[in-house]
Amino acid sequence: MTTVTGQWAQRVENADWGAITTDLDRYGCALTGPLLSVDEAAGIAALYPDDSRFRSTVNMGRHRFGEGEYRNPGVDHTGGEFLLYEQRPRAQSRATATLIPHGHGLVFTTRDRPVA
Repeated sequence: MTTVTGQWAQRVENADWGAITTDLDRYGCALTGPLLSVDEAAGIAALYPDDSRFRSTVNMGRHRFGEGEYRNPGVDHTGGEFLLYEQRPRAQSRATATLIPHGHGLVFTTRDRPVA
């Protein structure tokens, strides 16, 4: 395991998995806490102009998703917002918005609806 990989794995391992599990059960998503330092995030963002690192670039306006383009790791920003929608038959859809601080991770469910 490389030093960088080992550091990242240790950050994941050190996350409060009890609290993450509770939040997953209650809300369908949970923040992990910081996984990347400011410098590490800047290093990833610096890869953005290198087309050889990306399979494709999605123009958001072309698909009516708003302005800009999407590439992983994306543009420099201070964090993000994760929107989780539950579509319920014959009822109003329900959404939950979670702000993701810069450098943090987010775990979310893909199969089961959380039951609080």
